[in-house]
Amino acid sequence: MVIWADPAKFDLRAIHVFIASDSKYYAKKVVQDIMDRTNILKEYPRSGRKVPEIDDENIREIFMYSYRIIYEIKLEKVYIIAIIHGRRDFRSTHAYSVKETSWLVTIFKSLLILGKSDSYLREDCQIQKGQQMSPNSGCEVI
Repeated sequence: MVIWADPAKFDLRAIHVFIASDSKYYAKKVVQDIMDRTNILKEYPRSGRKVPEIDDENIREIFMYSYRIIYEIKLEKVYIIAIIHGRRDFRSTHAYSVKETSWLVTIFKSLLILGKSDSYLREDCQIQKGQQMSPNSGCEVI
């Protein structure tokens, strides 16, 4: 199963908006091609290479046009975590924070503080939007 995390969805929307300023047709085509490219991950999750900046076997990337599609393999699922232009400095992106801890905890910790998402929290998690998650909270992000 391939699951698109909210930050990756935001990246895809930003790509669409940027390209659409020149051509709505190509904006739609590029976004659709990126989405189609991720379908291979259902059957072959390890088909991408390890992200060199992170050096974790479960955090990988595939490419479409000039974009890096960053994903994590976790619990038999593939989470698309970022779509980053190849010329962009990876260390300045939201995906780079995965070096410090699990990408989901880092990204969704930020989103929870901002009150934007709790959609990937385990159902029995007691942390609410706007509340900061701590390592000892007993709450796990799935």
